[in-house]
Amino acid sequence: GPDRDRDLMKAAAILEELVDQHPQHPGVLHYLIHAYDDPVHAPLGLRAARAYAPVAPAAHHALHMPSHIFVQLGMWTDAAASNEAAWAASVAWVKRRNLAVEKEDFHSLSWLAYVYFQQGRVKKAGELLEIARQAAHEIQSPRVAASVGGMEARQLVETGRTREALAAQLAAPAETSHAQGAHGDTARPILEKESQALSLQAQGKTDEALALLREAADLESAMPPPSGPPSPLKPAHELYGEVLLAAGKAEEASRQFEASLLRTPNRSASLLGAARAAARKGDGETARRHYAALAESWRQADADLPALAEVRTYLKDSPAR
Repeated sequence: GPDRDRDLMKAAAILEELVDQHPQHPGVLHYLIHAYDDPVHAPLGLRAARAYAPVAPAAHHALHMPSHIFVQLGMWTDAAASNEAAWAASVAWVKRRNLAVEKEDFHSLSWLAYVYFQQGRVKKAGELLEIARQAAHEIQSPRVAASVGGMEARQLVETGRTREALAAQLAAPAETSHAQGAHGDTARPILEKESQALSLQAQGKTDEALALLREAADLESAMPPPSGPPSPLKPAHELYGEVLLAAGKAEEASRQFEASLLRTPNRSASLLGAARAAARKGDGETARRHYAALAESWRQADADLPALAEVRTYLKDSPAR
């Protein structure tokens, strides 16, 4: 809330003065990035993000940290490069020191998989999941197992199998469930409401499903934005928008997708929903803006990505005025 924001900005003001005095101090840059780790303040963190990686190029966490800012701004190319470098540095460090495979940076690996999904690189994200599965096969490590579980659930969500993902998350023990995240137990009631809503939608009980999703979206609105990939796993505003759109309520759906994009800027599923809702209600300018943003995010996308043809066709058939 407001108190948290005020405290973070007080901290940032102190840290900004320290950065001027010690422009290459890794600790100062690290905490400054944390102070700006939300979509509203993230633009202020770009200077620190750009400065941090070169300060400690062999330290995988230093290479990962700038991606907190890049993800908050939906800068997928930069976020991918940051986590690719972090993962590679951790693998090199483990090899050099002859350490156990669990010491590799699976945090960066799972972020990288999320970023690849935003880029429409589903096959590349799948390759990363296989790396994590192989590590889990080699070593009994709760940390690696949790990374695998989280990556598997995210793969289901990002490829449109949300019901399966939610069921798997709700069945997982609380301490390993990705639902817990940084936001404690609130994410879990949201997942429960989302899961019930999708079951109701499947039974044709659309009004009941929408009522539950409205509750989920209200709960999500009271949470701070996620520090990284979405928590809860499937953003509530996004799912609410998708179910509204399926029910033919494009105007209301549009509002939910825009709310989702404020919490998770440039997130592909929210952009796609926002573009479709705008097109459905005849707002060609907004539809074009969102489809164009998707086309930019998906420059390296898999050729068979389901919505890629839709994006290209719309942009071709509705040229900019």
